Amino acid sequence: MATAARVSVTTGVMKPLLPKLSELPQDDNVGKTTTANQVYHHAITRQFPRVKLFVSVSRSPNMMEILRDIAQGVGITDTAEDDEKQLVNKRYFVAIHDLWDTKAWETIMLALLNNDYENRIITTTRSVAVVSCCSFEGGYVYHMEDLDSTDSQKLIFRRVFCSEGSHYPHLEYVPDEILGKYGGLPVATIIVSNVLADQHTKAEWERVLHALGSGLPMLTFLMPLATLHVLILEAWYLKDHHLENIEKLFYLKYLHIRSYSITNLPRKIGELQYLETLDIRGTAIIELPSTMAKLQRLAHLYVDWNITFPDGMIGKMHSLEELMTYGVKSWEQGKALQDFSKLTKLRRLALKWSFDWPEGLEGISQAESFYSCVGTLLASCSLHSLYIVDASYVHYPLSLDMWRPTAPCILQILQLKQCMVYAVPNWMASHGNLRVLELNTFFMRSEDVEILGAISSLLFLKLVTIGGANGKIIVHGSNRFRSLKYFSLFITGACGTSLEFEEGSMPKVEHLKLEFPVHNMSCISSAFNLGIQHLSALSKVEIKIVGDCDNDTNYVPVEVLDHGIVNCIAYAIKNAVETLPKHPTIRFETEYNDGCEHFKSVLRWINQKYGVLTEWFKVWEIEAEMTEQASSWRDFIF
Repeated sequence: MATAARVSVTTGVMKPLLPKLSELPQDDNVGKTTTANQVYHHAITRQFPRVKLFVSVSRSPNMMEILRDIAQGVGITDTAEDDEKQLVNKRYFVAIHDLWDTKAWETIMLALLNNDYENRIITTTRSVAVVSCCSFEGGYVYHMEDLDSTDSQKLIFRRVFCSEGSHYPHLEYVPDEILGKYGGLPVATIIVSNVLADQHTKAEWERVLHALGSGLPMLTFLMPLATLHVLILEAWYLKDHHLENIEKLFYLKYLHIRSYSITNLPRKIGELQYLETLDIRGTAIIELPSTMAKLQRLAHLYVDWNITFPDGMIGKMHSLEELMTYGVKSWEQGKALQDFSKLTKLRRLALKWSFDWPEGLEGISQAESFYSCVGTLLASCSLHSLYIVDASYVHYPLSLDMWRPTAPCILQILQLKQCMVYAVPNWMASHGNLRVLELNTFFMRSEDVEILGAISSLLFLKLVTIGGANGKIIVHGSNRFRSLKYFSLFITGACGTSLEFEEGSMPKVEHLKLEFPVHNMSCISSAFNLGIQHLSALSKVEIKIVGDCDNDTNYVPVEVLDHGIVNCIAYAIKNAVETLPKHPTIRFETEYNDGCEHFKSVLRWINQKYGVLTEWFKVWEIEAEMTEQASSWRDFIF
């Protein structure tokens, strides 16, 4: 069944827009693309004569190009000393079309400035999750329905017979059965009607119906469209034999296949010499054919991480600019990462590994050797974005000092998920291009906070840690984090660490997301409000508190002192947020966990079990002796 398209509009634009939708040129046979364009051109742009932009995102977006288009569209130039100053006195309208996931939306929002000129953003999406995310701050949503059978028939007859009339009795039941195959989605109706163009007999329509019923689009059915550039195959009933003769679609540039019944790509896929994008995520394919090395125009490759690449193939894909996601399942297989040094055009790379490391010193040695290979990617490749996920059962810690670039680094996005690092490396302070950073650290020193704050280009920062120096993580107001717009901190499972924002800290942060445990007064050593009243640019606050409390995804604190420590802290934060000039939205969540254990005890337990923190305890000034009993939940942390 087709999914209804949705147009979601944020930052309050839909309320004045709703009456204008009735003023648009009337045509029931349109989808979300047409509607978005009509809203953009007929109902809005005359209100924003100076700065307006229409951007299409798609399922597999190149976010750096999209952000560059947005920057140019709203008037930011490369020669500006301060990009944001160019938007402060402008009223802008941006249409973000065809969003598929919330991550892309959050990245785009970081690039757009909240000023006082009632700027407007309109988005289109089929995703309920994206709609929820976009409308969280009070946006309005316009839901589009699928075409009914009458409108679908009008659209298909108009394109095939140049008339909307339904007087074609010789076709009998066939039109209704064809239209019933895809549930009224406008784009599907248009595609099928294009195939049916100039085919007026019942036999010709039955041939199309048969092809639809046996796995549309079948390639044999598409052979007349040999000049096809884009092909998207998504259906649970697609089988390997439906990909036969795919090489005959010689001019294909974009191929997307999604079906868990697909287990192999045909070897002749290597003959698609114009293919630039291949997306086979969501299939049962476990190994790529070696003939893919012949695809010398292939620039964007999207695969599930468990797919295996034939030996030596990576180094031959010289046009590759984007690879999501390359999986590594053994230390020996990790040596193939050296082949990435041959890919001089590679800009965006996602890695995921899962190892069964040997125990003791051998495991530590193998991990360090592998991490060294990963680190060479920064030195030998011109990467703009590097995403890493460690899915191993045991996460051996990583020293980022060995990743120090040997030349000026152009990396803009670095996200390390579930990769525990010892410390923030000094070289990051002088990194002038890094915009997005995600790190998991064992322990947050004051030096680590200072290094992160010195990254002048940083817009998005997400941190996970177990504890902080002297039980505190303090963000000073000494001209640090001067560009940051999004800050997230997750203090994972261990008590005894407080967060404190000083006056003047993070002057441009708009979105704050915090998660921390609190069970009693000894768990927090700073003011209950965390100093949030000093973050004057905030527009959105999300707080999750873990402790001896009920599970509640929409917790509302009350002004009652005897309702426990969780309520006291939440109420103090709420009062601090309400003093801020931009009146941020705020949402609290609480989670039950009655295990109150100090972060030092957790770190000692990790060291006792894996022996990887002894030298760092000296740096962190933590006693290494372990006297507490280990708790079962600590396996989850490490």
